[in-house]
Amino acid sequence: MPKLFWIKVPVYKAVSAKAERVLGVWRPVLVRFFSVRTNMALAECLGGTK
Repeated sequence: MPKLFWIKVPVYKAVSAKAERVLGVWRPVLVRFFSVRTNMALAECLGGTK
């Protein structure tokens, strides 16, 4: 069990670092996309166009 743990920790760290790098690239795109979606939903709710 401890051996597995020691193997998993560096792998997890590497994966999380990679994921952070990818997220750093994609975060602005995702933020823009979601803000547009939220604005559209808000406009729909306020305008009552359903």
